[in-house]
Amino acid sequence: DNAGGTAISVSGSGRDVWDNADAFRFLYQTRQGDCVIEARVASLTNTHGWAKAGVMIRESLAPGARNVFALLTPSNGAHVQVRSATGGATTDTAGPWGIAVPYWVRLARSGNVITASISAAGITWSTVGSTTLTLGSQIYVGFAVTSHDNSTQSTAVFSDPFIQ
Repeated sequence: DNAGGTAISVSGSGRDVWDNADAFRFLYQTRQGDCVIEARVASLTNTHGWAKAGVMIRESLAPGARNVFALLTPSNGAHVQVRSATGGATTDTAGPWGIAVPYWVRLARSGNVITASISAAGITWSTVGSTTLTLGSQIYVGFAVTSHDNSTQSTAVFSDPFIQ
């Protein structure tokens, strides 16, 4: 649902969203079927060059759940990460060089295809990656943050969050 010019803040620690299991903070809604989630990552605490904030679609809340994550980092730009098998390895596709917060991220699910995009102003979108991923009937759609350091919290502000 369109939050209409609002902003939400999500703080979390966690080792990372990567490898075979994730450790992060996730503010989510459950959905069924096709959906779109987008937001402008307005700010992100630089706790580590690989701290991450963005939008995510997950099959479950389990640490090793299959998921797609469109994200921004303080030092390493925009990325889309995919874990296509439960408990499996996570793959990464880097976006264009030099992308930094503040920037827009979006995931769109149509059937079994999930497309990750980024935008400077939330108007014209550039695809970073697309994957075919068969998920259960109920999915978890939301805003994810990891500090990449379990001993400290990173805070992301997502402006104009939108889930439909």
